[in-house]
Amino acid sequence: MDQSSPRYVQYERDHYEQLFYFIDNAIEDVIKEQETEVFLWKVEWIKKITCDGCKQRDGLKQAKERRKSYSANDSIKQVKPSLHRITFKTDENQTIVEEEDEERYQQVQSNHSEKHNIVLTDPVYCNPNSMETVARVLRKIGTENGIVRYGGTKREWTFVCCDGLPFMICKKLKEEAVICIEPDCKKKFLTRKEFTLHADQEHPDAKNCQFMYEFDWFYLRIGAGHYEMNLLKAFFELNWIPFLEVLCEKMGFLSDAAKMYAKACKDTHKSWHLLMVFHTSGLRELVIPYVRNCMVNGKTPEAKEFFHFTQTMYSEENSNLKYLMDTVCRFSQGIINYRMGVRRNNAQLMKSAKYMTKELFSARSHPKYQAIEVFDTLQDILMPIEVSKLNDKYSSFSTTGNKSLGEDADFVLEEKNRQLKSWIPKGIPRDLIWQSVCRNNEVLEKVKGNCLNLFRVQNSQGKTKPVNLEEAIMEFRTAIRKDRYLQKYGVHTSLSGLILDGDLVNLMEGATKRRMFYLRSEILGEGIEAPALRHPVPVTIEERLKFNSVNSMNLNEIKKEISELLELIQDPLVQDYHEKLYNTEVKGKVKARHVQFLQELKEAMSGNDGNSTTERESCSTEEPITMITGMSNRENIPMVYGPGFRKKLKPGKTKPFVSKKQNTQDKIMALRASKSRNIKNLKKIAKNLQQKQIYEPVECLFIVYSKGKKIYKYFGTGHMVNRFEKGQPLAIGTDLKISRSSKDYSFYKKNKIKSDSFLTQNKYRFNFTEEAGKDLARR
Repeated sequence: MDQSSPRYVQYERDHYEQLFYFIDNAIEDVIKEQETEVFLWKVEWIKKITCDGCKQRDGLKQAKERRKSYSANDSIKQVKPSLHRITFKTDENQTIVEEEDEERYQQVQSNHSEKHNIVLTDPVYCNPNSMETVARVLRKIGTENGIVRYGGTKREWTFVCCDGLPFMICKKLKEEAVICIEPDCKKKFLTRKEFTLHADQEHPDAKNCQFMYEFDWFYLRIGAGHYEMNLLKAFFELNWIPFLEVLCEKMGFLSDAAKMYAKACKDTHKSWHLLMVFHTSGLRELVIPYVRNCMVNGKTPEAKEFFHFTQTMYSEENSNLKYLMDTVCRFSQGIINYRMGVRRNNAQLMKSAKYMTKELFSARSHPKYQAIEVFDTLQDILMPIEVSKLNDKYSSFSTTGNKSLGEDADFVLEEKNRQLKSWIPKGIPRDLIWQSVCRNNEVLEKVKGNCLNLFRVQNSQGKTKPVNLEEAIMEFRTAIRKDRYLQKYGVHTSLSGLILDGDLVNLMEGATKRRMFYLRSEILGEGIEAPALRHPVPVTIEERLKFNSVNSMNLNEIKKEISELLELIQDPLVQDYHEKLYNTEVKGKVKARHVQFLQELKEAMSGNDGNSTTERESCSTEEPITMITGMSNRENIPMVYGPGFRKKLKPGKTKPFVSKKQNTQDKIMALRASKSRNIKNLKKIAKNLQQKQIYEPVECLFIVYSKGKKIYKYFGTGHMVNRFEKGQPLAIGTDLKISRSSKDYSFYKKNKIKSDSFLTQNKYRFNFTEEAGKDLARR
């Protein structure tokens, strides 16, 4: 969206109008604090206490005494005046005067015209978590609303509101589900692939089998309640380390489980209160220098002048202040604006808040709601004007008549679901019970309301509970001031002192790039490659290292990097070797094998570059350094060995070679060394079995036969070695006992075995003649 477009200008105007309102309130609160000197003495660390304004200690004792003398009726604790809505209910006997809840968000225009009566239809007995079940629900909605596609006469189209997962499934059904419109067909398919298969089998003669989209009769609306919840989750996940972890600790979330509970926003009401504490505390701390400056110069502080002051006053690099300014003035204010827009049915404020907070879903890993935000924005831009006006008129619904308690259809449905469950008897409800409760819900609620009025029981419907957050705000402001967080220049740190990533302060730029990358790659279908933009914006240095590591790359990215590194190898022989190694042992394997090969390739290349320079500088002789094999045609290969010296290669690093013959010879030598190590291990095993098994002694005999040299090698312990050397049977008569669990039988005899010789003549007739195993297998 162009920043000069009327739509963007309106979004920005609506956002800053509410932001200025909150800044004015913060300025008013700070002015009272400066005049009464209440906040200056709230400290939690041991140091000499001085006045934050004049940096002097004179008069501190008198100020503390004045603070103690303040009562609940003082001006500092007076509640701001608010408007209350008073209604009169009249019955046959008397008139009841009832004072209802105050109207919140009075600075926002309310577009609620009247109380809305929500009607429930019969439930659909399925879980909307697959394309089949969601399609079943949509067809029922279309049938009950008289959509022409399903034989109705009332409507051509309608709106469908749902939350995250059903929204994505509905979006896919709008794009994929089709109906074959060939003569005498009319079959329905949930995917284009199924339709293509049907066209090839059922209509092979048709050149272009005709179809139409089945679910093109509705506009998708994301539930505003769930959208707000996910905005909170994205905000908490992004700012948990910089600010919110310290805030939650101050609010009593001390254990790891409690912190995870707060970070995941398990309780939306508590998360909302935490957000309000953060937003209000941040604004008050940000405006303090401006208010003090105005008080010194005799000016009246205003919200608009506050931004001019910050741009001129804070010219030095202060990452902590800049990031807090962006977080408070854009993101947390945007979330608050969105809630106010929903409560007051103000569609323009909701659109402005969506636009101002769109970076929250793009900055970190929130793919579902990133796709939802982009789809919802594009649909709103492309929507016809008449449809857009109707959509804006019913952005939220007030079921109680209170103009400050509007909810979108998703939360209205949840409230209705809560009502239905209250009328269902204990136990597992049957389908008939659900149907009966849904059909009689309106009557049952009227009976409940009449009974409450009859018994003079106060009904809390349509009212909100007042919450006092002043103490929480004071605690968090103390945490911000404790280490002079906003006065620190240079490295960007969190409230707890952890060093943050250097680019986090430029969050807006990074999130905008990632959003544009999503638009171009997923919406426009451009084949652009930007691996760095596929990862979230790192918050800490550790996260940046993790995102830039090889393990975070996908398989295609790893293959591409391997090919690029292979092209950088200048020596053709070394390049040939690595390419052949990749094609024979790595290509076609899993990602882990590619990662291992890539790391080995990087180490080999970096090792060769570094070691060649080091060797040349450290060598005192004027003779050129060559390989230990002494081959004269290896001067162009990076040297890692000196004359008469073989330097041990790094793990995973391959030795460069000149010819295939030399490579084969090196492999033979490596296998011989491996064979020697294995034989040494066998000898070690035999020794351990003899010496350490003191209660159940074990004797071993190992026989190794080299097929190439036709040589026997043997080693072992005990009398078995003596019998083997003398050519005697290893076991005679009763000495031979074979374990039943043994699956491998062997026998050695120096003389030639006769055809009728058996190991156990009277028990197991297993002979030792040639091809005896075949007879055994037949049995």
